[in-house]
Parts: sequence; C-alpha cells; structure tokens
Amino acid sequence: MFDDEAYQAEMIASPWTVVKCWYFIMKLQGLFLSGDYAAALAAGDAAAPLLWCSLAHIQEPEYWYYALALAAHVSPAAPVRQREALEVLARHEAKLAEWAASCPQNFGHKHALVSAEIARLEGRERDALQCYDRALKGRASTASCRTRRSPTSCWPASIATAGSRCWPRRTCTPRAPAT
Repeated sequence: MFDDEAYQAEMIASPWTVVKCWYFIMKLQGLFLSGDYAAALAAGDAAAPLLWCSLAHIQEPEYWYYALALAAHVSPAAPVRQREALEVLARHEAKLAEWAASCPQNFGHKHALVSAEIARLEGRERDALQCYDRALKGRASTASCRTRRSPTSCWPASIATAGSRCWPRRTCTPRAPAT
C-alpha cells in the first residue's frame, strides 16, 4: 500500500528543488481532479516558492490547476476572500493569455477555462458560458490525450444553460481516452 506521507517526506527531504516542485505540482493536479480543492491549494502553496526552478519546464504550465482549485474553493466564500482570489486568478489568467497567444493548441482552452472561472466569480454568467464553450471547443480540437483528460472533461452534463455547460459544482467522472 502506498504511504503518501512517507513519500512526501522523501520529496521534501530531496536536495533536488525541481523534484520537490514537480511533486507538489503533480499532487496539486491530482487533488484538484479528485475534487479535494483545499488539499490541492495546500500542494500548490508548497510548490509556489519553488516555481523559479521550473520556469520553461514542462511542469510549469500545470500549475494552472492552482487557479482552478482556488476558483472552486472560493466559490462559497465571503466577498472579501473572493476579491483576494480574483487578484490571484488574474495573474494566472495573464500568464495563460501570454502562452495561449504563442501556442493556442496547448494553452488556449486552459486560458479560456480560467477566464470562465473569473467571469463566473464576478457574476458575469454570459461571459463565463462563452469562455466555457471556448474551453470545450479548444480541448476537443487538441490531439493530446493528456489534455483531453483536462478538467473540462469533468463538467456535469446536468448543468446546462443555452446549450452551454456551466461549472459551479464539479463532479468528475473519468472518461476513457478517445481512440
């Protein structure tokens, strides 16, 4: 049986900063996808001071799950907490916008999804729905199996408005990768 606490202790003790950073980014991703947003944020917080070692590495963009976990976790929060979260989300959105401009196939749907979450938290439902649609279309057009397993595959079909899917409550059901 896997002992997560022991493994995490090994990762923290590692002299390789990049190993620690990537461990926490991957843990953030896994916890977000499993719906444990508070734990995902804790993993993201552990990765944050180490991100400098992952600039331009393949794991850096995966830190975007922090923005999604924050949006999910802050939804029921007080307005003051939501404003603070929106500031953090805006920084993530700006970074993803930059990446999406240079590589829309990899980052366009991620940028659209974070933009949708910002719009949702700000109460701009129409903008949120348009961004969710862009995220879905962008994800569907990519050839990457890994990207197909992105959080957009977790949107519940029961929440629909004007032919669009909204994401106020996430319930993930794993889907088999397309063949």
